[in-house]
Formats: sequence, C-alpha cells, structure tokens
Amino acid sequence: MDTPTQEKPQSEEEIVELFQQKMRSAMELKVSNEAQDMKENLTSSELNRRVDEGLSRMFEPKKKPLSGLKHETKAAKDALDNDPYNLALIFELGEGYIKEEKFSHAANVLIRGWKRTSEIQDHEMRFLFLAKLCHASNEDEKYKQAEAVLEDMEVPEDGMKIDYFRLKTKVYANNNKMQKALKAFHEGLSTCKDLEEAMPLWVDTLSSLKKVGAYDVAKSAIENLASSEDDKKKLQVMESFCELRATLAAPAPKTMLPRLVVGGFVSVCFCLIMYLLYVLESKSLSKLNLTK
Repeated sequence: MDTPTQEKPQSEEEIVELFQQKMRSAMELKVSNEAQDMKENLTSSELNRRVDEGLSRMFEPKKKPLSGLKHETKAAKDALDNDPYNLALIFELGEGYIKEEKFSHAANVLIRGWKRTSEIQDHEMRFLFLAKLCHASNEDEKYKQAEAVLEDMEVPEDGMKIDYFRLKTKVYANNNKMQKALKAFHEGLSTCKDLEEAMPLWVDTLSSLKKVGAYDVAKSAIENLASSEDDKKKLQVMESFCELRATLAAPAPKTMLPRLVVGGFVSVCFCLIMYLLYVLESKSLSKLNLTK
C-alpha cells in the first residue's frame, strides 16, 4: 500500500508570490467594476496601467498625521467652539480627529459627551458615539478608560456586531483580561459564516491576543473555519504577517536595518495590503472607521 505523500509546506517566498497574484487579480476586479460603474470601455493597456497605479498607491509609505487640521475638522472645531454642548458637533469633531489619527484629541473631545449619550435617541448613533470614544481611548493607550466606555455599550444590530466584538477583544486584551478577550473573540467568530467574514476580526485582533497569551487558542478557533486549501494559504499569509510585523517592531541594531529593509519590507507590504483588503471587505467599516 502506497504511503500518501504529504504536501510540502509553502515557503514565505511562495506565500508572497501567491499573494501577489491574488492582489493583482483583486485590483483588476476593482478597476473593472469602477470602469463599469462609470460606463467606461477600458483597453487592456489602460486596465493594466490603472491596476499598476492602484497597486503603487497602496505601496506608498504611511504618512504621519499632519500637525494642523484638515478643513472639515477645523470647521467642526469652530462650530463646536460656538456651541460647546452640542452632542452632534462633539461627535462630528471627534470623528474628524479619528480620521486624522489624532486619537488623543478625539478621546478628549468625545469624552465630553460620554455621560450624555442617553440623550441620543437613535440606538445606532448612540452605539457609534461610544464606539468611537472607546476606539480613540484604546488607540491613545488609555486602556482603563476604553474598558469603562465599553461597559456602557450595548450589543449593536447584526450589521455592526463583528466590529463591536473586534473592539471588545482588543480592549479586554489590552487590559490583560485574557478570558474576557477570548470570549469576545469567540462571540465575534460566531457571527461569521466563513473565513472570509472572520478574517477582519482575526487580523485586527491577533497582535492584542498574542500580547495577552491568547493567540494559540484563538488561532485554533479560526483554523476550524479554514475549509479549503485557499483558506489555509490565507491563514499562512497572516501568520507570516504577524511574525514579520513583530520582528520589524522590535528594536534592531543599525547593522541589521539594511537587511530588514531589503529582505522583509516587501513581504510585510504585501501582507499589510492583504490586511487592508480584508478590512475593506467588512461591510460596516465605512460607518465605524475604527481602524488605523
């Protein structure tokens, strides 16, 4: 009887190559759909040009938040200065700061309306107000404050549940509450019908889960959703992303920096883009805007 041959584990290079192919296919689909919406008939060369441009934009290094304010945020600030107790304006300015990644400013503004959210009649808007305050506090490393705000939040409607559990997982993990973080993660998984829906939850929380010692348990849970070889390869990419991100985040001697840049940077860029793609696929992100 022949012994079944085991599939050789994919190397990091093979995983990155696979991702490059998937990334280009995804961008081609995006460009094609946009052209169709605009009733444009693209030639093959024009399609390739737009795909290349789209990929290039995604590879641009992340810029630090500007010291000044964007026009919309400045307008919101001026409006609030004239009406300092207006909850809608507090929300608008806090949201503007979050979009500019000025999380300390956002938390300081939104906290002014924290104990007045009962005045907001609409359940979804009340949830969004607290979610943005919780998120800003968490990103500003005010973990106890983030947890206190979280305790005031109600479980939202189905469309925003996954984002609620993502936030809940990170906040509990950052407060070193492993069991509560794991419970929130599993609650989030229970709302997902497949790996595709669960990937934003996994990618956004895995570093927090790892920090609190819950990574292996959470990984085992999400692996149960990997029903195909393609799913398993996606998880491999995320594993590489996690390891490379941790490596680059750690202090390194100056003599090692050129090797890190040349050897690891491209791989990290590809994996970061995959992260962005999965985040963009989460339906309610446009409302919550809870990622960096």
